[in-house]
Amino acid sequence: MKLSLKSLVILFVIGILKLSTAAGQTQLSILGEYGRTQIGEGDKTAGLGLGGALRFNLSKAFSLGIQSGYLRFEKENNTFFSSATLQLTLIPVLVEGQYVFDLGGFNPYLRLGAGGHMWYTKSSGTVRSGGILLPANTSSETKFDPSLVPAIGVQLKINSSIWFDVSGRYHLVFTEGENSKATSIQFGFTFILGSSSE
Repeated sequence: MKLSLKSLVILFVIGILKLSTAAGQTQLSILGEYGRTQIGEGDKTAGLGLGGALRFNLSKAFSLGIQSGYLRFEKENNTFFSSATLQLTLIPVLVEGQYVFDLGGFNPYLRLGAGGHMWYTKSSGTVRSGGILLPANTSSETKFDPSLVPAIGVQLKINSSIWFDVSGRYHLVFTEGENSKATSIQFGFTFILGSSSE
């Protein structure tokens, strides 16, 4: 499974590089991200992250590219007898298709990403013994699961080469048992490189 996944990623990257030779423009996005997901019991936990995307315009409306980054969540559970910290880091690696509705300087878009999420989880804490706080066991786990990430957003024109980009994303990760989910808002700037398609 790992070999086939690696081969699939390599083929996607080679295909995108070939498509870039026919693209009129390249889009480079630098993005911040705010997300929420469930960690352990209780309310959902908020997290922050950074990411980037590289897309190639295959027509005026449609582009294809890749996106990655990270989104980190942290939750603390404290009582008189113990404290625990749960950390979760999501690293999506996605191939994305994007369709833009060209309205001039205000361009809504639909986007669908497919690929996988790397999960890194870590738990640590302390326990109280005889009035003294002692370190508890620390555990960590890393895994990679397939995922889909649909998004809806809008690009706002600053000038001919720079757009402000904001979108809402839904992360659906296909794990064993119940699928994992997260929601997030991405925001940042998209830089237009290359010749104009107009």
